[in-house]
Amino acid sequence: SEGYAEWRRIRMGTQVKFATYFTAMVRANLEDGGANNHSFGFGGYDETKIGFDIGKAFGNSYFDEASFTFGRHKINMGEDVHVSSKKIKTIERNALTGKIRPASSTGGVFNLEKGDWEGSFGVFAAVEGDTDTLFDDFSSEKYIYASSTFGLESGDLIFDFIINPDADEVDSDYTNNWAASVAYRTEIKDWDFAANIVLGDTESSNADREGLFYGLVLQPSKFIIEDKLEFVGRYYFQASDGSEGVRANSRYSRDGLGNSGRGDFHQSVYAGLNYYLCGQNAKLMTGVEYETLDTPTGDGSATTLWGSFRFYF
Repeated sequence: SEGYAEWRRIRMGTQVKFATYFTAMVRANLEDGGANNHSFGFGGYDETKIGFDIGKAFGNSYFDEASFTFGRHKINMGEDVHVSSKKIKTIERNALTGKIRPASSTGGVFNLEKGDWEGSFGVFAAVEGDTDTLFDDFSSEKYIYASSTFGLESGDLIFDFIINPDADEVDSDYTNNWAASVAYRTEIKDWDFAANIVLGDTESSNADREGLFYGLVLQPSKFIIEDKLEFVGRYYFQASDGSEGVRANSRYSRDGLGNSGRGDFHQSVYAGLNYYLCGQNAKLMTGVEYETLDTPTGDGSATTLWGSFRFYF
């Protein structure tokens, strides 16, 4: 935008399988400048973890897959985070995801699968993260994470939950006391549809940002030209007891919304078209998003035009 340019992120990583049952993965950020400063160099670790295939090592007749992983993880919290960024249908994720999802955290997690069910249970360090180290300190504050996905009718029902007993600690990085997400994905005739309900409670040293928060996301999509041109719509709102308890997701719209994008009621409407050049491996994405925000200093609105070329191989 005018007066503002940024290399958002550049990452490099590798994954190695070894000793039959183990997998190691490391990925680092290589941009270290920020806004209007295009400096390149080591900018911290994004993910670093070691996995152990329990089912393969010991044999398991009950679960189809069973594994344990320790290290710095990304946490799947909220419907759109259960979709890889390579395959999401909107250019950016919704703001509720940012509200309930912790930053990459160090911890251990069990992953299990059986039939059309899969689940995860983990314990993670809640301390303020230091991405310059491979792993954060795991000896003090913790939060507990659980996720479960069920096949239901013609779709998937997804539950995510975090409880953080140490949210009131001054060095806690994840400041929600607890957060819960219930989502459902399905097909209705020739439309794909996803819905997500979120509820939680925030702890903060700023009283205006504390208290109960909640929200709803609705996202329909449909191919106008089969496998080529797709329409995507999305509506969401988020609200809180605190006068600054929720925040707009996009740094690009916060100036227009006012009060650094913080308020007690925020809503967004997004409409876009995706053109698939080579399936999910290469696609052009466009969208327009209109947002409103109620803040202690007044109400604001903003319109953002989005454009993206997303590819992977």
